[in-house]
Amino acid sequence: MYQYLFFVFSRYLKATLDRHQVKPQDLKIALGVVASNPEGHLLAWRHLKAHWTYMQAMLGNGTFSLGSLISAVTSHFATPYDHLEVNITLLFSYFFCGLGQSEYLLIRLNIFALTLGATFIITIPRVHFGDL
Repeated sequence: MYQYLFFVFSRYLKATLDRHQVKPQDLKIALGVVASNPEGHLLAWRHLKAHWTYMQAMLGNGTFSLGSLISAVTSHFATPYDHLEVNITLLFSYFFCGLGQSEYLLIRLNIFALTLGATFIITIPRVHFGDL
């Protein structure tokens, strides 16, 4: 099943590079659909990184449209590794395009929520039931 999804997502993402198949205003939706699937979020992130200059040229240098692309792709990231990778990538784009601050904070919030959730799941049963 994974190979099939990879194939479908790859073709779908490749279509985003053709203005006649995916219009620039629909780019966020197309990347967001792939990124919202657990099997596709890293594929969408790598696609965005690999074709950053093309998408920047397609959308112009507006921070709103490029920032919304980054948000659509990285909103599901929640591990420290994801945070570090996006932080390094956005550091470059922040200096050259003015992007990255809100996306950076959203990923930090996701990491914090997962950490808090894991702590909550571990400690609450011990408080109520003791060590079983």
